[in-house]
Amino acid sequence: MFDNLRDLSDEGGIYDETPEDMSDSKALAMGAKVGTKLSTSRFMGLTAGQRFVLSILLLLAVVVLGSMCLLVLGKVTLF
Repeated sequence: MFDNLRDLSDEGGIYDETPEDMSDSKALAMGAKVGTKLSTSRFMGLTAGQRFVLSILLLLAVVVLGSMCLLVLGKVTLF
């Protein structure tokens, strides 16, 4: 079962096909216009993992800055 995983991953999946590679009926069934390319661009050039790490870092920065603002304004005390 796990003998040829690398070969299977190199073949590509059903989402790697562009509408030009498909038959017209298959492309229309997927909701793509015939003759148009599927978008393979990434948001800001980042992969999904990189976007996830960036969002976690942004969340931590907001939490730390919010906590510091609450401490400075005296709304929360440590002791």
